[in-house]
Amino acid sequence: MKKLTYLFILSVFAFVACEPYQDIDIELGAAASAPDFSIEYAQGDSNTIIVKDLSSGNFSRVWDFGENADGQSPLKQTSALTIDTVTYIKAGTYTITLYVSAGTGGGTAQNSKTITVTNDAVTGCTGTVALLTGDCLPSGRCWTFSQVAGAVTVGPSQGDGSWYTSTAAGLEADQYDDSFCFFLDNTEFQYNNNGLTINPFNGYAAEPFAGVADPTWTFSEGTGTGGSDQIILPTGMFLGVRDASNVYDILTISETELIVQAQIVNEDGTPNVNNGWFELYFIAQ
Repeated sequence: MKKLTYLFILSVFAFVACEPYQDIDIELGAAASAPDFSIEYAQGDSNTIIVKDLSSGNFSRVWDFGENADGQSPLKQTSALTIDTVTYIKAGTYTITLYVSAGTGGGTAQNSKTITVTNDAVTGCTGTVALLTGDCLPSGRCWTFSQVAGAVTVGPSQGDGSWYTSTAAGLEADQYDDSFCFFLDNTEFQYNNNGLTINPFNGYAAEPFAGVADPTWTFSEGTGTGGSDQIILPTGMFLGVRDASNVYDILTISETELIVQAQIVNEDGTPNVNNGWFELYFIAQ
């Protein structure tokens, strides 16, 4: 009798163990419809446009304002606003893409339109531009890292160097021999690394750096944090450190010193997950 009882228990166990697992069906909502949006040029300013999301019922949106064939981006590259204003400094054709989601779990939808900016924004040789370029002389002006303590600081917010502060003469030799040169003529930007560039995306190894062909720079007055002026470089170029954004707020500039701040970015130029900031201190060569 005991043998029969054991056999019965084992049979029940085997039946339960072999019963297939069944997922619980989850109903996802409908996917968002392809959004529609408008583009119009600001009155009297062919470099500034106004975008407006015309679709409705969306849970969230992200604008991508694109770049031209030379890798030049506008002053802001993304936005989540329904209506926003964007300034393009460099001439070219840009593809603007709007991504939307309905908040129902059905995924995202997108729509793209192109705009053409016919002329570069006007940059005159006055004030900050003159200081940056050495009074706009053909020789331009080149900047290199200062060897004082705090030439590079890193922190979670602007002006906060709590993550890292360089010591006096504490950077790598391959950083101190780098120079970053600005010329008014054709708004040319030159990066001279004198051999090798420190690569923060590869263990801070000193490596060759190709950059981009014929890089330029853009001066944008009053568009930075707190109304500061900005220097904008092509995507893929940098001022000081490779993991800094290509957009720099100018904190201090004179004939002898330049202090800027910029967000930390990933190797592809997207904002770093930590959303930290660099402050970088240069002197004129």
